[in-house]
Amino acid sequence: MALDRCLAVCRPLHYATLVTAPRCAALAGASWTLGFALSVPNAVAALRLPFCPGRAAVDHFFCELPAVLRTACADTTANYRLVYGLGVPILLVPLVLILASYTWILAAVRKLPSAGSRHKALSTCSSHLAVVGLFYGTVSAMYLRPKASSDLPARHHKLVAVFYLVVTPVLNPLIYSLRNREVHMAARYALARLRGTRIVLH
Repeated sequence: MALDRCLAVCRPLHYATLVTAPRCAALAGASWTLGFALSVPNAVAALRLPFCPGRAAVDHFFCELPAVLRTACADTTANYRLVYGLGVPILLVPLVLILASYTWILAAVRKLPSAGSRHKALSTCSSHLAVVGLFYGTVSAMYLRPKASSDLPARHHKLVAVFYLVVTPVLNPLIYSLRNREVHMAARYALARLRGTRIVLH
């Protein structure tokens, strides 16, 4: 999304030739492959730990790595170091690239001649930045926090997980679609029907 926004604003005349279906498929495939490759070492390291019989139940919605590590009977310092070491390339590097793309966007927007065109370009990017901030903020709080914070009550870990697993995907279509004029009109029409009034659609 960041690359798409960057090319749409910075290279609008070359957009159709740069953003092609094969390149989009290659980018998606690369992100899935990288995510899988960086997740496997953590899973393998966690499976090699001894787990206490009395703490076999994972106190979480799913078998998330920090929750699984809390049930281990052995020292998990090496596992947390691995989580941090792999968390940097899988979380911080994409975030830095996203922020760099928006730096280029802001530089390009400053050169636009009219205030209206600048506002339109910035409003297009604001929805994506909102989703990026919400997702990366909560995921970083889960995987890049100090080991000492793993002693917090399980409800804190569950709350953070709900934000990046449930809240962000639910808000994604809302944040993006609310900038759409047709969605605005449909929402006004639905609200008017609930109130029992009539509105004129333009």
